[in-house]
Amino acid sequence: FSKILNLKNFYELFNDEFSCSVILVIFPQLKHYDRFRTIKNIPNKIVNKLDIPLILSILLIDNSDNCEFFLYKFKFSNRDKNRILFLFNRYKKINIKELLDEQKLVKLAYLENTEKIIDLLVFSTFVSEEIDVSILEKRISFLEKLKLPVFPITADYLKVKYNFSESKELGFALKKLEQSWIDNDFIIDKNDIKAILKLS
Repeated sequence: FSKILNLKNFYELFNDEFSCSVILVIFPQLKHYDRFRTIKNIPNKIVNKLDIPLILSILLIDNSDNCEFFLYKFKFSNRDKNRILFLFNRYKKINIKELLDEQKLVKLAYLENTEKIIDLLVFSTFVSEEIDVSILEKRISFLEKLKLPVFPITADYLKVKYNFSESKELGFALKKLEQSWIDNDFIIDKNDIKAILKLS
């Protein structure tokens, strides 16, 4: 099936009744081909990002076990499988407002990684009817240029400044501070560390 999906206009095969029926007899899980019906109205910047994992995600993913069964039945590299499963796990909780908000996108990119979130944006173009494609295209450009924020507090800083030892407590403290930093739009005042960690 990779040869089919690698064709430049693969989606046109689904417009032909005979071709479509043959494909679905062999691969019945590829049932969401109608999601590509608007592809000619989608900017090239987005369409050009379609590769086999993304195309399969669009064809397979819904609220059933359709996608998982397909991944079980056919062999994929771990990388491709993980990309598809990430989109499968996010499908039920896609939040369009979140995906179009730059600050929230930065948080998503920091917590997951930028490429995964670009995949999610491209995927959402085809599976969501409420998305503004022109804004989404801008958000993809935004992510492509994005330099992810770097957490400014290190373990060494906490050890020197607050006498932490190499321990689980140090790990918990860093995690708590990082979460506070993320929640506060990647801003943290070192003067607030004691209060955040409830240190005496």
